[in-house]
Amino acid sequence: MLWFDRAGKPLGTVGPPGDGSDPAISPDGATVAEDRSDPVAGTPYILLHDLVHGTDSRFTFDPKTDLSPVWSPDGSRILFCSNRTGERGLYQKPATGAGKEELLFETPTITVPTDWSRDGRVVNFQNAGVHTAFDVWVLPLSGDRKPFPFLQTAASERNGKLSPDGRWLAYESDQTGEYEVYVQTFPGKEGKWQVSAAGGTHPVWRRDGRELFFISGNGQLMAADVKSGATFGHSVPKPLFETETPLNAAFGVSQDGKRFLMDNLLEIGSIQSMNVIINWQAGAKQ
Repeated sequence: MLWFDRAGKPLGTVGPPGDGSDPAISPDGATVAEDRSDPVAGTPYILLHDLVHGTDSRFTFDPKTDLSPVWSPDGSRILFCSNRTGERGLYQKPATGAGKEELLFETPTITVPTDWSRDGRVVNFQNAGVHTAFDVWVLPLSGDRKPFPFLQTAASERNGKLSPDGRWLAYESDQTGEYEVYVQTFPGKEGKWQVSAAGGTHPVWRRDGRELFFISGNGQLMAADVKSGATFGHSVPKPLFETETPLNAAFGVSQDGKRFLMDNLLEIGSIQSMNVIINWQAGAKQ
């Protein structure tokens, strides 16, 4: 993982190289959670990077799949998905690592958490429908905790992210045949706006809600100023820099919106070769 400034200049790495994805920055900016592939089990687990001390620690240990970490708004818990029971479930666990994992919701279809509202009341996740593609669902964390679909159409709706004030839901949909970024009013459905114009995925709000970032169809990191009042408004998205992230990879944004944390593919040419000399003893005698 690499930090970049708004011009695309690399600012430093986070963690060692490896098969990782989906970086999630804690609310205080001190820790990064990400997926990592277990070299023995071959399945992903959640790994934490302490940015203050420069240390790494494994967060989940089940041999089944653990993916897509999402921080609670106060940073005390981490939400993730897993298939450890054979079903696909959403789990939460104390971020300290001390305490049991709690199953919040379970389904036989693919389920991936995407956001946790700033007020802590609801979780957004995407679920593969039986008769639809991916849909945006909402899981209340109080009352009967009964999840319900918020966006469910014949198209695919993914990566739902709530604005910091909880009034707007950004997401991506392929309703036009190509994924674009949209914003929908929340929790009601009084209005809808298309933000991207030439492809867009993985919307991420700046922490103060004044910018919305996403990856364009040609791999550029885009930024749109948000001007919300009685209704939602935004500027024409402008490109910041061209990314080199793997296809469909998520990214993280610092609290001030000036740095971006992204997975980057290592270039084959950057891997040094090794020459192995066979029967070197015979050559040494000549």
